[in-house]
Amino acid sequence: MSHRKGTSTKQAADPELIAHLQCLGLKTLGEYRQWCVENGFRTSLRKRRFQRREELLYFRRQMAVNCLRQRKQEQRSILDKLDAVCSVDAEIRSIPNPTLRNILKLYVVQRGRINRSGIVRTSFLKLISQLYRHQSKLLAEDEAMYEWNNYATALVSIATKARWWIRPVETWRPRGRNRRLQLASLLRHLFVKYQMPLFFDSVWLTYSSPNYEICRDWYLDVGLGRNIRHCQLPIPYTKKMAHYFMQGPRDLTIFQALRWGQIRGLGGDIHQARAILSTRLASGFSRDEFWTSVIHWLIHHSQLDRRQIRLLIDYFIFQRYGVSPEEYDDESAPVNEYCMKGRTVQSLIRDATEWYLDQENRKRTPEHVWEPSGLPEFDYRDEGPGDQSSKRWVIRELLNSYELDAEGNQMNHCVGSYADSCVGGECSIWSMQIELQQGFKKAITIEVRKENNLISEVRGKANRLPNPRERNVLRRWAETAGLEFSRYVNV
Repeated sequence: MSHRKGTSTKQAADPELIAHLQCLGLKTLGEYRQWCVENGFRTSLRKRRFQRREELLYFRRQMAVNCLRQRKQEQRSILDKLDAVCSVDAEIRSIPNPTLRNILKLYVVQRGRINRSGIVRTSFLKLISQLYRHQSKLLAEDEAMYEWNNYATALVSIATKARWWIRPVETWRPRGRNRRLQLASLLRHLFVKYQMPLFFDSVWLTYSSPNYEICRDWYLDVGLGRNIRHCQLPIPYTKKMAHYFMQGPRDLTIFQALRWGQIRGLGGDIHQARAILSTRLASGFSRDEFWTSVIHWLIHHSQLDRRQIRLLIDYFIFQRYGVSPEEYDDESAPVNEYCMKGRTVQSLIRDATEWYLDQENRKRTPEHVWEPSGLPEFDYRDEGPGDQSSKRWVIRELLNSYELDAEGNQMNHCVGSYADSCVGGECSIWSMQIELQQGFKKAITIEVRKENNLISEVRGKANRLPNPRERNVLRRWAETAGLEFSRYVNV
């Protein structure tokens, strides 16, 4: 009996046996023998190392199976919970968890898209449960509610594209400490096989514009390795443009990146690309043939700075489309054939500056404003003498002191001092302008006395007399408006 007791004591003090028990999560020899019985192992304490190694491997496999089973149960529990939240019967007041309340708010707003099909709804619940289980920032609401709405809407858009998921969402883990990085990792896990620029993620953050649904299809194509040139782009794209497009800065939107690739592919540098993207050409591509010629011209004249480029773009909008830069959009139609052929930097900067100053004067409240005289304005196209082409002429009334000042400054005469006479109703001042390739140009200034409808004075730049072509247009207007000429006016 003493021999057996000594053997038992020796086995109990065996450091390898003690370490083995600790690895199995057991404390006593009795618990170890019970574990061996339950799992089909010998109950002897004297075992070789390979036998203990087999027990340890079996224990670890069982731990993994139990962990997986527990995760599946948790997943089913979360899915059941989310399925109950995303229903018409759920009420926000009855849900204490703030994250689940946000999910319900999202479901209420996006119910039509989520319930579009069973696949979309199931995919949405799987996606949200994975984010919820890992406490992703994409579900965390903060003070920037508008930003949270954008990211939440992006999750719905991702669920609607579940047919294109290339990896299971259950294997995704959050990467990064902010929403933008976590969204980027989620998109690349689900849709991307190859490299994808970060600016492309912006297509998922906008839902209101139908154009962005097309852009999301571009994302899916590029994510699978297709070249952006083969997508249905709004402008022609070369291989070089596609190369620079994929290298676009992360702060751009998708349409800005398209313009970036075009500018860089045409030979523009980074500074020129940034300057053009600061104008109204950043995102619009309607009737882009003209704007492509503008970009070619700007790239060729690299001495222009950002301020001058913005001024010229606004000026081109006015000349080509006849609207202010603020009114210009993709629906604007050209009003003339204004083009870039033969334009010089000096003349364009001069004309654009004059136009800008004139527009600023029009925006300001004039010192004096008066009522129209009641005479009709005039719009006429004449036949040029000899080989000269026909031109369009307009005669319009000046109705405030700023217009008078601008007329006097451009024509270099003293019509700006006639404001008091116009306010008093003694006379009206008219400007005759001719339409040229670069826009309308002032020709002559006309004074009409109101008491007898008499054209009393006609002067051009620096007080020159009107030329024969201008006199012909003036006579036709006088006949139309019922005006007479003073004996001092030679027509």
